[in-house]
Amino acid sequence: MGRSVMTHRESEAISYFYYDLLDEDGNEFDFDFDDEVEYFRDWLREIWPSFYPADGWENNELRLILENSFARIYVSMYGDILSLCLVKRQDIYDNEYGLAGGFVGSIANKFERLGTLSRLGTFSNGDSVYQLKA
Repeated sequence: MGRSVMTHRESEAISYFYYDLLDEDGNEFDFDFDDEVEYFRDWLREIWPSFYPADGWENNELRLILENSFARIYVSMYGDILSLCLVKRQDIYDNEYGLAGGFVGSIANKFERLGTLSRLGTFSNGDSVYQLKA
């Protein structure tokens, strides 16, 4: 069975990014995932300052990198594809007032437009197909 980059099952929005991990000679270059996590933390906090750094793991493949009172952002990478997942928090505010759903709904479209790839679909073996955004 094939597989693709992991995404959170409760994602309200997902952004996909392509990384060319080979140099012009076809050799793989050093890639530091932790540096990339810090880059995304800084970049996303410039866009949405209410998020603050967080650390944690879900399913050993989804790394929690940011959260606020209403949402969490997870990152995962497989091969040359990185996913960012926006997940509405279920633990606070949403059940009583619906605030988390309102916040996530207000940023979901912009969040999805951040990525460099669009996911076109997934084959029955689990492999996904992506297209570079124009």
